[in-house]
Amino acid sequence: MRGVAYAQTVQSSRDRSLDVGLIVVAVVWGSSYLTAKSLLAVMSVTTLLSLRLSVSAIILGPLWWARRRPVTRRELLVAAWGGVLLLVTFLLETAGVAHTSATNAGLIISFAIILTPVLESIASRHWLPAPYFVATTVAIVGVGLLVSSHGFHRPSGGDLLMLAAALGRASAVTSSGHMTKGYDYDAMFYTFIQCSVGAVILTVVSVPHDIEALGRLSVSQWGALLYLGVFCSVIGLMLQLWAVRATSASRASLLLGTEPLFAVAVSVVIGHESMTILGLVGGVLIVVATYAAQGMEIRHREAAHPLAASSPPTLA
Repeated sequence: MRGVAYAQTVQSSRDRSLDVGLIVVAVVWGSSYLTAKSLLAVMSVTTLLSLRLSVSAIILGPLWWARRRPVTRRELLVAAWGGVLLLVTFLLETAGVAHTSATNAGLIISFAIILTPVLESIASRHWLPAPYFVATTVAIVGVGLLVSSHGFHRPSGGDLLMLAAALGRASAVTSSGHMTKGYDYDAMFYTFIQCSVGAVILTVVSVPHDIEALGRLSVSQWGALLYLGVFCSVIGLMLQLWAVRATSASRASLLLGTEPLFAVAVSVVIGHESMTILGLVGGVLIVVATYAAQGMEIRHREAAHPLAASSPPTLA
């Protein structure tokens, strides 16, 4: 009995560590919108992404090389295509952050959590239950209230770009999922190539501006840039990979779904952004509807494919 109790204690402690790791990822990613917005005041979208992706690739390259795991030509091509999709999504997302509040950005991008299963159901012709689309409608109403919180008007360009980024992120996840299905691809190599593709393309486009921007950065701005490249990309990815492979995909997905909550908290408390009552109601509707839809999708997937749903993905 003591042995069983000890094993349960160890498992409980391990589960708490995993949960803490995933919450840390959600906090870091939630804070990335305000961090990016602060840097966009002193550099362009392409320069910021060029530097951020370069930092990530420079760190991930040696880490992957140290493992010396062989890769196939198909794996390289799939990862490179994933890099193109990531670049398009990052361009939309970062441009959106530049033209809306960090609060709006963090909430609207969470729409990708709802859009991804919709795109997957269209691709697989395995339709989601009706209540899922009710939650989707509630989330859309929430976005409408959020972007019109200071008076009803058309969404700003930044809000529309964030909606496009959410669709881009959902499309990238769906495409990557289908292209890597059935293959045991190395997640670190995949991410390294993704970052490298974006870094190379953007550096070629904006290298003079990159050099000029680096020369103007203050110590705090250097810290913000390294925070995006190291913590939001590399460490966030590694924590997510560790946690997702050690626990169920469902549990990881639900905990990572708290990202918009931390995005709002960081933007309001640290960035001193304001929210009206209408905007707050819209934000709550988005978070609640997204979380409810996420739970419905997980239960629907587990009912349809219990073994696949309970095992973590090969590529995180």
